[in-house]
Amino acid sequence: MKPARTLAKIATLIGFATLLANEALGIEWANYYKPKGGIGWAHCGIRDTFDGGYLVVAESAEDEEGMRLFQKYLWVLKITATGVVQWSNAYGPETAGTVTLAQKDVGTTVAQGCDKGFLVAGRTFSFGSKKGDAWVLKLGWYGDIEWQFAYGDGGMRSYLPKDVKLTPDCGYVIVGQATINTTGETDAWAMKLDQNGNLVWNFLYG
Repeated sequence: MKPARTLAKIATLIGFATLLANEALGIEWANYYKPKGGIGWAHCGIRDTFDGGYLVVAESAEDEEGMRLFQKYLWVLKITATGVVQWSNAYGPETAGTVTLAQKDVGTTVAQGCDKGFLVAGRTFSFGSKKGDAWVLKLGWYGDIEWQFAYGDGGMRSYLPKDVKLTPDCGYVIVGQATINTTGETDAWAMKLDQNGNLVWNFLYG
């Protein structure tokens, strides 16, 4: 029986490396990736895709004309089973500007939908209340945006998705944490969306 394969990720200052290894740490391949115009990345999430490849979600920092004016973008990368880039897209504000390290658009988790497209979830300070709403994008097979919404409570809390699962009715359940912006108190949080991004239910637990 072949040893089970695991996916490992190594962060670097200039991009990221994705390694596909077996249990004996025998590396099958290793590739380095960097977002176009970006100076780095953070918050990597990765998911197997139905074609045997992978979808990577992260946040990249763009340095506008070397001025160190960092704009944080959601970065999504589709690679094959052997690490070949099929497409790489950035999603976020149209214009760059200065934000703090805590205020950035970030992708944290992804699921593949019934239609073989992708649902990417993260947090945004550029849309919605601009105070840390959950940000969900439905992407087509080639990364085109089919719909996107920010979900929040008017800025009272900051929402950070941790995982997303496809449901039998082709909707999505997203779980994560919700932090009160004024006190820092954190609760567990979950919401259900239908396949078009409409909110079915939303609960806090704490």
